[in-house]
Amino acid sequence: MSDHVIMLGRWPVPGKVKSRLAAATSEALAYRVYEALFNHTVRMLRGAEGIVHCCIEDLPSTACLPPAFKSYPQVAGDLGQRMMHAAAEAFRLGARKTVIIGTDCPALSADTLRNAFEALDNAEVVFGAAADGGYYLIGCKAVHPVLFHHLPWGTNTVLEDSLNICRKNRWPVCTLPVLSDVDTLDDLRSIMRSRPPWSGFLTTFEECLPSDDI
Repeated sequence: MSDHVIMLGRWPVPGKVKSRLAAATSEALAYRVYEALFNHTVRMLRGAEGIVHCCIEDLPSTACLPPAFKSYPQVAGDLGQRMMHAAAEAFRLGARKTVIIGTDCPALSADTLRNAFEALDNAEVVFGAAADGGYYLIGCKAVHPVLFHHLPWGTNTVLEDSLNICRKNRWPVCTLPVLSDVDTLDDLRSIMRSRPPWSGFLTTFEECLPSDDI
């Protein structure tokens, strides 16, 4: 048995990604930013320990992903249903611990994933807390359907609602440090201003934003 990492995302397609960023800028820029985030996440996963799954919406038959990765399309349904199905598939293939991530958190690193798996030695569930009130990572040692059903996905209470479920079930839980997703123009502005060490691939979009946005 081994640790499995699942990247849950959408294949980069113009007009189908980063709708909030597109509304504030353009579909072309939103696509370029998402493609950069997607590729950045794939590069990070090359250095991750364990078996990597890429569970991708709109996955084309010509998709070029690392051969060592398990790549397959997402099932239909809301975010919770898609995460639960991906986790169940990992456990079916022999995972002892599973961690699910998205493609929107550029500060997420292989070290973060390692910390998540280590946390599961003593916890039943681990969350990576997102600055917007959601989470950028969820890890578990078994599929718990209650964590994936009837939550208000996309709202600022998702993490707290999930933690309440863990408390109700008396599951030991660990929360990793807060990181930020890139979903909006304000998120992108924040990176341009602070310029963290990992941000070089995103700051290349600085010239595409209005000068008063920096």
